[in-house]
Amino acid sequence: MKQLALYCIIYFTTFSVIAEETETFLQEKLKVKGFGSPIVKLTQVHNEFDLMIGARGAVLLNRAFAIGIGGYSLASSIHVSETNSNFEMEYAGLILEFVFPSDKLIHLSANTLLGWGSLNNAANRNWMSYDPYYDDRYHYANYNLVDDSFLVIEPELNLELNMTTFFRLGLGISYRYISGVGLIPLTNSDLKGLAAVFTFKVGKF
Repeated sequence: MKQLALYCIIYFTTFSVIAEETETFLQEKLKVKGFGSPIVKLTQVHNEFDLMIGARGAVLLNRAFAIGIGGYSLASSIHVSETNSNFEMEYAGLILEFVFPSDKLIHLSANTLLGWGSLNNAANRNWMSYDPYYDDRYHYANYNLVDDSFLVIEPELNLELNMTTFFRLGLGISYRYISGVGLIPLTNSDLKGLAAVFTFKVGKF
């Protein structure tokens, strides 16, 4: 009986020590904060270097995990000489991010975008004549049609610097995986590729 009592004391003592030392993501009090970030990417599309301009916003949980949405647009049109066409590329989707550890001056963050994109035919505006009866919105809505869409998955790794308590700079690299492009002569390979990423985070961390 004394041995059983001794075992119980040892068990509960050990359990309480482990519980005090173990850090968990799901804490009793969940810390919810958020941020927004303009983003610039230097990438290659259809064998031409170009800029991707975008932004994203996210809710930050326990300063470690963020969930949000983001979108990007190619700064200039994709020119296809075979058909003398120009296409505007853009995509958006859900973004999941892990930050470790965010309170350090310099730290890492990793995120993945899962979303959908489109290629818009911009060449039609080259031959549109002005008609005072219609304004520009009419022409844009009727002639700048979506010609194709695609699935995009983009993992990204960043090195972040805490400039202030509410502002962070990030430098990273991403890979844009594209699937579903069926617009001849463009292919998935023309749109996918690596990108250098410049991030400017502003918010409560």
